[in-house]
Amino acid sequence: LYAIGGNTADGSISRVQAYDVATNTWRYRAPLPIPAYDMNGAGVIDGKIYVSGGVTRDKFFRHEVFMYDPATNRWTRKRDMPAVTWGGITGVINNQLYVLTCDVEEDCYIDNVPLVLYRYDPATDQWSFVGLSPRQMRRPMGGVVSGKLYFTGVTREEDLDWVGTLTEYNPATNQWTQKRPPARARYDGTA
Repeated sequence: LYAIGGNTADGSISRVQAYDVATNTWRYRAPLPIPAYDMNGAGVIDGKIYVSGGVTRDKFFRHEVFMYDPATNRWTRKRDMPAVTWGGITGVINNQLYVLTCDVEEDCYIDNVPLVLYRYDPATDQWSFVGLSPRQMRRPMGGVVSGKLYFTGVTREEDLDWVGTLTEYNPATNQWTQKRPPARARYDGTA
């Protein structure tokens, strides 16, 4: 288990710690090159960890992508995301990263906004725009199940309070499908 970056009372940090299940111990690893929090989650491809976006202590939004190789304990900067992003989710499907995230132009803490889905191919070090989520929502949480990206969060419907939503994205068909939402609307969690 790798704990990468984050936020403390003193601000964003670049600290990276690895937990060894066999010995029940933590150890420090090479720090993240930029102290950041509210990144777009992490994805693992071929034993390497990818992290993207985030926010720094001075509230500066990021677009960098870094790859960590646990075998060499080294970080490598990869091609930047097409835009500065933060607070999203990352999933791996067919050895490619799918990053569903908030565009920094929008306030995903307050507003109901469409989320942007990008795909990163580490073999070519290229990003591509996949599309916008079909529903506007606040901060997503989600993950990959059987080759599809699922994400949940809350959306505000006209004259109504916040309601829960669950969406499935299938990269094989490029289709977005609304699924049964959770019983209680929630956001800012993890899935």
